[in-house]
Amino acid sequence: MHAHIIVSHKTKNNGKSISPMTNHTGKKNTGAAQGGFNRKEWYSSCERAFDKRFKNERDIKESFEYKNAMKNGTPKEMQEQINRAIQQERQREQQVRQQQEQRVTQAVKTEKRDNKVKPKL
Repeated sequence: MHAHIIVSHKTKNNGKSISPMTNHTGKKNTGAAQGGFNRKEWYSSCERAFDKRFKNERDIKESFEYKNAMKNGTPKEMQEQINRAIQQERQREQQVRQQQEQRVTQAVKTEKRDNKVKPKL
């Protein structure tokens, strides 16, 4: 999915000029854009809100947290994200196996029921 977000450069009361591209994070009120805007938190927040609203089950490798760690993270952060991705993959494989077992069990039950109902000639 691709989306464009339009953000005002002024706060709601026209007080401070803010920008999602500013490097100022609110610690120092210097430069043209004052106040703070944490892009990482904003991306994560938007991702969570989208996933919750549309009941999206995002793959860890598609998440901002994973991609940011792989691009800008420390080796420890990278390893943590890789471990999370491996763990998620294992959980999905286990869910698929359980679903397959349930289908087989259901098919066996249906077949037994059908064999009992059929009149023998």
